Amino acid sequence: MAPGGLEKVSIEELLAPHPPRTNFNLFWIDGKYTIRVARVRGEFPWHTHDDHDEAWVVLHGSVRIRTEHGDVELGANEALLIPAGLKHSPLALEDLSTVLIVNAKGFKTNYLESMSDAAAGYSETDVQERR
Repeated sequence: MAPGGLEKVSIEELLAPHPPRTNFNLFWIDGKYTIRVARVRGEFPWHTHDDHDEAWVVLHGSVRIRTEHGDVELGANEALLIPAGLKHSPLALEDLSTVLIVNAKGFKTNYLESMSDAAAGYSETDVQERR
């Protein structure tokens, strides 16, 4: 723990021993939003988040966010807001790109094809649970 009760997390150390698409909720902001990090590989299935926007920030590497309206490529230090309800599918252009994602607490992923998070290769853990 950093001075004054501040919480410091090494993203590299956190992600290193885990497979891609293991998402870690670094922090909950005001109990409403999560700051999440993950390494991504390949493509993620087409889906929506009907009730909440989603923000992506690429920390390392590059990704393409494919949408029903066209694709947007993001490199390191670039960000994109995906509006609620927009059909999209992230694709890692560089293997093991590191991304930061902001979502609302309790957001739902609605896959366009019937599948579970596990089938999509997705998992999520709160950092505080790992301590």
